[in-house]
Amino acid sequence: MFLIQAYHILLVIFLSLTTTSIGYSNYAKPGCNDRCGNVRIPYPFGIGANCSVNEWYVVECNSSTPYLSALNHHLEVLGVDLENQTIVVNMPKFTECFQTKKVDLGKSPFLLLESYNKVMDDSVALLWTLSDRDKDQVSCCNNYNPRGYRRKVDMGNGTSVDTWKCAYYEFYEGTPYLRDGCEDYPTVTEECARCEDSDGYCHYDTIYDLDGLVYSQNFTCRFYGDYNTDESRSSKLSMGVLIGVGIGMGSLFLAAIIYASYKLIKKTRTRRRRESVSKHTNGTLLLKQQEEANPSVVDQMSLFISCEGEGHRLI
Repeated sequence: MFLIQAYHILLVIFLSLTTTSIGYSNYAKPGCNDRCGNVRIPYPFGIGANCSVNEWYVVECNSSTPYLSALNHHLEVLGVDLENQTIVVNMPKFTECFQTKKVDLGKSPFLLLESYNKVMDDSVALLWTLSDRDKDQVSCCNNYNPRGYRRKVDMGNGTSVDTWKCAYYEFYEGTPYLRDGCEDYPTVTEECARCEDSDGYCHYDTIYDLDGLVYSQNFTCRFYGDYNTDESRSSKLSMGVLIGVGIGMGSLFLAAIIYASYKLIKKTRTRRRRESVSKHTNGTLLLKQQEEANPSVVDQMSLFISCEGEGHRLI
């Protein structure tokens, strides 16, 4: 009996924990769903009332199909891009659609990106903007130090629009617009988690297209003190080139000094040899001239001759 009661208690605890973990999502406000069919609806958008930042961002989920219902014609939502701050809706040939269906964007926070939609035939990308009033409804992952900034968006027709945006952290899953959504409950991506488990850190290189929208992100796992990164390889290569050039220049300079010293020594020896020969030749010639002029000059020379047992005497 005791074992059965303990089993029921453990089962209740397990179910309560499971319900809590499933009920929480760092893509939607607590108590709100973050998916409609296969489409994820992250905050500041929300499915149903009181789940979005304001009434313009309310999404209705009808038979697993999400619709942006604030406009006078319901638009099917195909996806929400937090990084580019766009929402893609299903609407073929947007230039004709906005005229025939008369979708009024004038008072809404949604703007048409003409340059981005040039390559989209069956859908429309709308830029969603946040005002200073909307900013009070979000805190960008942190209540005390909001990581948000104003963003100027080029509309492609010579005009630009200012909007307020939360900084997007690509190595976390979730929406930064949700209050405490990515600070208290960060969900690291699987590839980043594997990288951190191997004592590395996650790095993403963001690639933008011509319109300034994010085209792709390349993930790399880097390690502290790793010299195989692009920056390290470039720095190492530059240092190797500098060392090689320095050694080469030093070798040439040393060879030049050795060659100059060799030429100087050779020149000095040649000069001394010539001086010695010149002195010997001049002395012999002088003696011959004196002998021809006065034959007795040799007999008149004083010589010191060493004689054994007699010391030195002058002849």
